[in-house]
Amino acid sequence: MLQAKDVKSFLSKISSLIDKEIERYIPKEPSKFYNMMRYHFGFVNEKFETTKQYSGKKIRPALCILSYASISDTYTLALPVATSIEMLHNFTLIHDDIEDRDILRRNRYTVWYLFGEEHAINVGDSLHVLAYKPILKLRDEGVREEKILEILDILTDALIKICEGQFLDLEFQNREIISLEEYFDMIERKTATLIEASCKTGACLATDDESLVNKFSTFGKNIGISFQIIDDVIGIWSEKTGKPKGSDIINRKKTLPIIMGIENDSRILEIFKKNKIDENDVEIVIKILDEYNIKEKCIEIAKDYIAKAEDSLKSTGIKNYYTDMLLKISKFIIERNY
Repeated sequence: MLQAKDVKSFLSKISSLIDKEIERYIPKEPSKFYNMMRYHFGFVNEKFETTKQYSGKKIRPALCILSYASISDTYTLALPVATSIEMLHNFTLIHDDIEDRDILRRNRYTVWYLFGEEHAINVGDSLHVLAYKPILKLRDEGVREEKILEILDILTDALIKICEGQFLDLEFQNREIISLEEYFDMIERKTATLIEASCKTGACLATDDESLVNKFSTFGKNIGISFQIIDDVIGIWSEKTGKPKGSDIINRKKTLPIIMGIENDSRILEIFKKNKIDENDVEIVIKILDEYNIKEKCIEIAKDYIAKAEDSLKSTGIKNYYTDMLLKISKFIIERNY
């Protein structure tokens, strides 16, 4: 049984299920190569000794499973799709760490920093390919070929959009002024698209009702936008990210707080023009943002998107344990600090 009283307990159960599934799909040879992949997931440590470390929140696979279960009242058939989604998400993280030069993720060294860029690129590429194997196993469960192809099509479109969003994110680092419209276009591609696809594939697997699938898809999209806004807030104000404090500022990321801050105070722009941003600069930027209540304003915007998501879910007319948990996850996204 997947049922749990609160979101954290539920996500913990999902995490255990998904981690076991992922381990099944990682080959054993060549051992060092695949151990680098296992290291990223927290299955082994830096010396490739078996361990169990934090492997992520598992929001995306949870949304996939819950969307499927909301309609079908079971979850087992969605597990392979949810596993694929988590593997695809982690492939993007491995590459994202290289592009952002991040040396920490989940409170441990990133794959590229520990083993080299070349190995990290190869590990990420391989994870991308391996991620499709669980979905293809749906044939063994009697799922129609056209349904499997539909799910693969949804995820392929999502991955293309993620690459587009990452391109825009990198481009924005070299530009002084980014409009809010450009920002939201970027995060819809980079972050919201896979969260939207998580809900959409779960619903798609459960029903052929296109209208119902679209409602779950819209729920996911709005959840995804809110998720990134809160991530932007956490990336500046929280010290529980598993990354150095203010890493988004150091990396000159044009996140929502920074864009809104620049609109109010040009001092932030002057700091972003410096050749090297140090810890003192980070503190100055945070102080400026606090002067204009930017954190609170960002959270209010995120809440607006959560409200839109909840309206879309309620419009399905479905009310059960699984939709209730989806609503709880939407609240968790706003309230989290990691």
